Amino acid sequence: MADDQQELLQDPTMRAWWLDSDEFPAGGSVADALRFCVRYAVLAPSGHNAQPWWFHVDGTSVTVGLDVTRGLPVLDPDDRESLMSVGAAAFTLRVALAHFGFPVDVSTWPDPTDPHACLRLDVSGPGGVDAELDTLFDAITRRRTSRAAFYERPVPEDVMRMLVADAEQERATLSVIADQTRRLAVAELVSVADREQMSDRRFRRELASWIRPTHSHRLDGIHWHGSALAELLSAATPLVVRTFDLGDGEAARDHNLAVGSPLLAVLTTPADDRSAWLSAGQALGRVLLRAAASDLSVGYLNQPVEVEHLRPRLSETVRVPGVPQLLLRLGYGPLTPPQPRRPAEEVLGRA
Repeated sequence: MADDQQELLQDPTMRAWWLDSDEFPAGGSVADALRFCVRYAVLAPSGHNAQPWWFHVDGTSVTVGLDVTRGLPVLDPDDRESLMSVGAAAFTLRVALAHFGFPVDVSTWPDPTDPHACLRLDVSGPGGVDAELDTLFDAITRRRTSRAAFYERPVPEDVMRMLVADAEQERATLSVIADQTRRLAVAELVSVADREQMSDRRFRRELASWIRPTHSHRLDGIHWHGSALAELLSAATPLVVRTFDLGDGEAARDHNLAVGSPLLAVLTTPADDRSAWLSAGQALGRVLLRAAASDLSVGYLNQPVEVEHLRPRLSETVRVPGVPQLLLRLGYGPLTPPQPRRPAEEVLGRA
């Protein structure tokens, strides 16, 4: 690890990343083990690093739910991306439980009286441990969201096939956009969406509210070292974002990222409802950990999915089955620092 990366991980706001599997409470109860594994689940990705999840441990089960107080009403009015974040956290929890020897039975919407209880992981049911999940365990603490340009090195075909297969295991489809004409068309859609989002004052205010200044001690939000706007803005980022429409600059930057990425892929689901969004999140979790295990960097170009009237155009452009949920760029790139996370103790319990 580079010296600057090592120094960053000594930052107290990064304490959630300081994990040691040797501290697993081997002599404790199942509930103790579940609470320990939640420490890994909180390292999952989320939009604006909002971390819109809660976990409730009850004996031999843990429920993963949606924290609606941490939603993004302008960017994500239907909680689509928030539910995908919950799904990604649940998948990360599945990997941790597999590593520590727990078979898991997963059920969705386990409480008909609580629409925010999304998934329940029960470790007391029949069946064996998923050994395939265990192979992804070390990638949990290595996974990052990259906002940097990637190197020109191509992604090997066998790695691409593994990523596609991973998405399928979670009832989603990952389709590679290989045709250069379509790649350019997708890049243009990203640019158009950037301009539309940044021209919306409500969007800018919401984004600014999640951007943290340098040396902030907050454990959520987009911190300066990871901001996609770092090349354009000063330490006054939140004020600048709220006040000025920087859409042209963002559009140009993201267009270049799209065109310059060795691999563009769209994650789709057969349906477009709350259950599909949870599936997409679990598929995302599996794909991201597989990518990290393969030393791949991953970034997002979700703007054409987030702008409602552009979503059908994205679907028409990429010509793949299902409903687009995420647009990913993948490749090999520089080391990226992590974003802070709230500790497990803060998210254990109802929001």
